[in-house]
Amino acid sequence: MTEFLVRRLIRDAQNTEDPSVREAYGRLAGIVGVVCNVLLFVGKFLLGTLTGSGQSGPIPGVGTDHPEAAGSGPHAVRLSAQIQGVL
Repeated sequence: MTEFLVRRLIRDAQNTEDPSVREAYGRLAGIVGVVCNVLLFVGKFLLGTLTGSGQSGPIPGVGTDHPEAAGSGPHAVRLSAQIQGVL
């Protein structure tokens, strides 16, 4: 795939001593990297959305009286301390 893109998009690709050719290689590498990352993001986002991943709610397998389910803030700290027998 790389050879195909180089042949199609970089003029005089064999002349790597030429600064403009090296610049073209760098620009191509950057564009390909960004495009790949955008495609990965879109794919992961769609899969996560379609499967319902990341929806907020209780932690699976953890009761609401468990410290990890308490969240944060003064009530959560108090609840956590009560569960652990501190208060």
